[in-house]
Amino acid sequence: PTYGKGSPKPIYPTHCTERLTELSEPCGTELLSNGKPIKTYHYYSFHEWFGRFIAQPQIEQYGDKFCDDITDSRPDLPEDNMRSFKDGTFVRTFRTEDGKLFITERGDEGRWLFLLHADYFNVEGNRLRGKTSSTGVTALACLNLPLSMRYDPAWLYIPGIIQGPHEPNAKNS
Repeated sequence: PTYGKGSPKPIYPTHCTERLTELSEPCGTELLSNGKPIKTYHYYSFHEWFGRFIAQPQIEQYGDKFCDDITDSRPDLPEDNMRSFKDGTFVRTFRTEDGKLFITERGDEGRWLFLLHADYFNVEGNRLRGKTSSTGVTALACLNLPLSMRYDPAWLYIPGIIQGPHEPNAKNS
């Protein structure tokens, strides 16, 4: 939505203006029903979250230690000695757009890796029969954090909640 000057009331577009390609016609799908959005996507800014995240005590040190561990690790470890994704080749060989190694050639910059999770669940609880309503949640876990912190909800970024479809009423089918 947009907001009028000094107004807290949201103004929503009435029709979708997205295009599949630059030359194609706008989508044109109606987005409102009785002046309200048909579906909403609740989104929380990554930049705001990351600013608060990195300002927490010790977080930058965890990020630097993570990168130093990768830089100092031996790339020729036998598979049976690998204990973490840090022992694999991906984090050591991943390159930036200018061809430098993302982690080991970072200079003074911080480098952060995140793991994306997506999951759907029935907000009404698990039931064997009857109507269900599926809602999705996405989350980013910071791989730079120690395992004891990595999946703690206090350190997860939840970018959005996806409202799922509702099953049709069986009596009206």
